Amino acid sequence: NKVPRRGTGDIGRTELMNSGHDAYDWWNVHRGIEIYSEEFERYIERIKSELKRDISPNLNEYIEQLISELNDVDQFYTSLEAKLLTLSDKEKSRNRKGHSDESWLAQTGTESRSFFKPSGNQSPVDVVKALIDNPRVVLLGEPGAGKSTTIKYHALQLSKNWTFGKRFPLLASLGEYTDLGLKHLILKRLPDIKWSDLDNYLEQGNVILCLDALNECPITLQDTCFSEISHILNEYPDVGVIISSRATHNPKQLSLATFEMQRLMSAKQVEFLEKYLVDSDTTAEDILNKLAKNPGAELIGSSPILLRIVAWLGQELDEFPGGLAGLYQNFVKGWYHREIEKDIQSGNAIKWSYEKVRDALALLAFTMRARGEVTTNRNTVSQILSQMISPQEIDIFIERFSQGLVFEQDQHSEALRFSHETIQEYFSAEFLASYQNDELIINDEHATNLSWEMPIAFAFELIEIPSETFLKTAWGIVPLLVAAAIRDDEFLKVLPLPSQNYWIRGLLQVIRDEPASSEVDHIMLAARLPPKYPLPESLESTLRSVAF
Repeated sequence: NKVPRRGTGDIGRTELMNSGHDAYDWWNVHRGIEIYSEEFERYIERIKSELKRDISPNLNEYIEQLISELNDVDQFYTSLEAKLLTLSDKEKSRNRKGHSDESWLAQTGTESRSFFKPSGNQSPVDVVKALIDNPRVVLLGEPGAGKSTTIKYHALQLSKNWTFGKRFPLLASLGEYTDLGLKHLILKRLPDIKWSDLDNYLEQGNVILCLDALNECPITLQDTCFSEISHILNEYPDVGVIISSRATHNPKQLSLATFEMQRLMSAKQVEFLEKYLVDSDTTAEDILNKLAKNPGAELIGSSPILLRIVAWLGQELDEFPGGLAGLYQNFVKGWYHREIEKDIQSGNAIKWSYEKVRDALALLAFTMRARGEVTTNRNTVSQILSQMISPQEIDIFIERFSQGLVFEQDQHSEALRFSHETIQEYFSAEFLASYQNDELIINDEHATNLSWEMPIAFAFELIEIPSETFLKTAWGIVPLLVAAAIRDDEFLKVLPLPSQNYWIRGLLQVIRDEPASSEVDHIMLAARLPPKYPLPESLESTLRSVAF
């Protein structure tokens, strides 16, 4: 049971490992070319074979817990559609092989690229069918498009139909990724199981990794996370994987089949609303008729998360507020008053006003956003809230308001997060609006346009007259968004053009009604040689975003 290994640094010093598990785990971390040999590989394989143990009781327990945890998803799930954007590398290779060498060589640049991506008139397909038909897939979508719900629904169906020998899901939210790594995150739901215990299942392709919310992975750890995902996919070629992310965070480097969630059409909107109005006198048609009077009706009705908020508000409001920020604001007010009603009915004292709760959560959301975090721990939350809530009341505040609708605690750990990233973005905007005369957003690695697009868009709706400080700060991060939102044409023209990209500079000049000939000349000059001068992905994602 004791496996010796040579310690590093001290000649002749040998350490004893407690078990073969430790030896295998140490080898996975420390293995290097300089100590590699076929004999040593056989030794490791022997250890692995000896370590294989029956974990079926643990897996049964995990599957039962997963079904219990996700059971509500069945009640509210509405089938959604997705459109194929890109094929996997395997499909690209298969497409090439379908053409003779001569026909392949005869293709011109534009035509040859058609093998690498599907034609633009691809019909949308049922998103769950897409996940079933594609063993490795990326699922993209706008904020609140239903990505997480779809993955949970798929994981639930796999779990309900699971028997030994079939594939089972390993569900993890990448918003909870830490420097402990991806394997540690996945194993959080699997008590008493080590990664080496899963080797057989992974090698035989009996596992589907359901990795949700790649865009929520902490910014400082994203490169490490990408590397770990890539390593696992290479190490276990038969393992399935589903990765969801916002369209702005497309992990193209993984070269997987990629689908994009489509917006809800009218018939689906009715079906969606009916599931949330089962016990209500209000009908789906009532809600949609009210919504039709709103200038943003088309956008709101096509988004599952916004339609869910509308279903919640529509039972109490005669008309909906204009703008997305107004919807979230009324949603949060309604949530607070329902929580207070519970206190009144149970005879508890009302400790915090609406303004106090809003401001505390706004401070928390903004601080987390500035750190590039969507999920955090209890100690961090306590430290942030101590600026507004008395120390003896912080734990009570967290317990009181982490019940899931706006803020929640993960049942498998002490991780805390806003119930949806858009909720965090709304509260961040409340903080920006309250302190718009301060230069709050520092343009560093965390202050990317991807992090701040939605908070700044919400803030423009919340602020009646944006301050010069706010406009200049926002311009330094998301200039296209500011150009779309600002109503002062003269002030827009004096803002300095960003230097990052001639496409963006040229578009901003067009918006400002200025000549862009200099930018056009630079683009044409740069485009003469590879890699040409392609449109930056950030430009396309911004122009297609809900925020814009």
